[in-house]
Amino acid sequence: MMLLAVVFFVLFFHSLVSIAKNLPQQIEGSSRAKQSPDTEVLMQKFQSASLKPVTTPQQNQESENLANLKNKIASYLANYHGEYGVYYYDLTSGQEFGINDTDQFTSASCEKVPLNLYLYNQIQSGAVNPDGTLTYLQEDYETGTGSIQYQPVGTQYTIRELSMLSITQSDNVAANMLIRFLGMPNIKNYMRQVGGQVVLDGQNVSCPRDMGLYMKLVYEFYENNGTLGNELMNNFLNTDYNDRLPALLPSSVKVAHKIGNEVNVVNDAGIVFAPEPYIVAVMSKDVYESEGPAVIANISKMIYNSTQI
Repeated sequence: MMLLAVVFFVLFFHSLVSIAKNLPQQIEGSSRAKQSPDTEVLMQKFQSASLKPVTTPQQNQESENLANLKNKIASYLANYHGEYGVYYYDLTSGQEFGINDTDQFTSASCEKVPLNLYLYNQIQSGAVNPDGTLTYLQEDYETGTGSIQYQPVGTQYTIRELSMLSITQSDNVAANMLIRFLGMPNIKNYMRQVGGQVVLDGQNVSCPRDMGLYMKLVYEFYENNGTLGNELMNNFLNTDYNDRLPALLPSSVKVAHKIGNEVNVVNDAGIVFAPEPYIVAVMSKDVYESEGPAVIANISKMIYNSTQI
């Protein structure tokens, strides 16, 4: 009798365990069966809506303002010969807009922005000594802007001096010496690595969005690298040519920028240190060089008035 009782107890306990294991599945299946198709649709909509980012009325207003600004600039540019490309980026909010901003344009001397950005990153990493010297060779000679072209071949300059001259005077010889030292393939690869979209070997081309990106990286380098960052930024703040982005802004507003000129090409890309700082890059092709600087100056003024006043 004792043995039969034990066997009965074991079988009874096993049955209870089996029921307990199946009970959640039965309840879940019952719940699903009772849930109507309409309820499932509502649940899916609720889950989808909960994943969407919430925008504030202020953000919606800012987006609307930028859309209006973009349309205003596009309408303004329709009155002028050739093609202009514009890229704007708010350093505080990250909001942006572009007009022909990924079209290919000749960089002209705006190429000196990624050149010097790459150079200063090499200095920061310890790969380049800014006080090391380079000798001016005949192969470096180029006419146009800058003072080194008037100096004798064989003159020596520190890398720091060449960088300063290539930005402040837009010195072409200084830029050629730095390119010879750093290697153009290395510069182009760096431009690609940081996100440049229009980077072609053997061609001095870019786009407004890329130039905006390079100026954003200059700003970040300035923010994160103390004295070295200040040195690079001061060069861009003290350029000799200020007839474009800074021209119609209040004199109290500092603009760190780099212009570019070629035949029928007028460019400028910079950081505007307004109360709400931003980046703007304007590039052009097939334009009248006589009117290009004023066109860029007016675009700059429209952006400033719309975002800061």
